[in-house]
Amino acid sequence: MSEHIDNIHRERNSKYGDWQTQAAVAQAIKDAYKLGSSYKDCSPAILEKLDMIANKLSRAVNGDPYYQDTWDDIAGYALLPHETTYSIDPNYKNTIHNNEVNYDNIISENNK
Repeated sequence: MSEHIDNIHRERNSKYGDWQTQAAVAQAIKDAYKLGSSYKDCSPAILEKLDMIANKLSRAVNGDPYYQDTWDDIAGYALLPHETTYSIDPNYKNTIHNNEVNYDNIISENNK
């Protein structure tokens, strides 16, 4: 790898910890979400917010827990406007079945 890439990896490791461990922790958090009784009812936007928050949480517990940017990112994802979460399709339960998305509905809703 180039020296530039090596420097980026060293910087990220100092803030977020070892990549393999951070990824394993993130996946474990995401797996825990799936145990929730309402997980199957989540829209794609909610699932993405949960995934991004899981990634940031794993960085906090694997790397520098005092790195403010991590907590700012978590707050940002958590506070995305509620209407953004549902703007894809207000009847999202009709477009998502077992996490399979009807992209035609999503595209037509976003182009209105």
